[in-house]
Amino acid sequence: MKLTVLIALLCFAVLCKAQSQLSERDFNNLVAIGDTYSHNNNARGPAFAKTMDSLQTPALKHITESLKAVGRGDSSVMAYSFLARPSNDELKLWYVIREIHYNNNDEKKKPRPSADVAREVLAADIDERWLLDNYYYRTLPGLAMYFNTADLSKQNIEINRLGFHNDTEKGIFYLDAMFMLAGGRFRALQMLKKK
Repeated sequence: MKLTVLIALLCFAVLCKAQSQLSERDFNNLVAIGDTYSHNNNARGPAFAKTMDSLQTPALKHITESLKAVGRGDSSVMAYSFLARPSNDELKLWYVIREIHYNNNDEKKKPRPSADVAREVLAADIDERWLLDNYYYRTLPGLAMYFNTADLSKQNIEINRLGFHNDTEKGIFYLDAMFMLAGGRFRALQMLKKK
C-alpha cells in the first residue's frame, strides 16, 4: 500500500513539475492553439490569425507569431527569429500542438481531451531531435508557400547563425527544408504523371 501511494505521489510530482513552467492561462491557451491548429493545420486565413492573436501570451508569442507567418507564406518566414532554433522549452510546446493535432484527427480512435494530451506530453521526456524536427515540420510549410511565389535564388540562410547545438541539428533543419521546398513538388509531379 505504501509503495502504491509513493508511486502515485511521484507521478503527480512529475506532472506538476512539468507544468510548473506554464501558468494556467498559458496552458489553456496552448491547448486552444493545438485545437485551432488541428482544424486548420495550414494556419491560413484571417480567422486563424485573429484566434492566434487572442491566444497570445508572452510565453506563447513566438508560437502564435510563427503560426501566423506560416499561414501568410510571405517574406516574414525568412526572418532569423522564424528560422532559428527555439529553446527546448518552446520545442516541447510545439510538440504539444503536434500531439493535440494527431489526437483530434485520428479516425481510428475517439479523441481524448486535449488538456490530457497536453499534460501527458509536458510530462514526457522527448528526444531533442524529435522536438526540433517537429518544429521545422510545422513551420517550414510557410517557407514552401513563399517559394511558390518568390525567387529565393539570392537568399542565403546562414545555417551557422541559427543556434543549432551540433551538426545533427543542422542536418535536421536542412533535410526538413529540402523536403518542404522540393519533396512536395516531386510528389505532386508524380501524382500528375499517374493520371
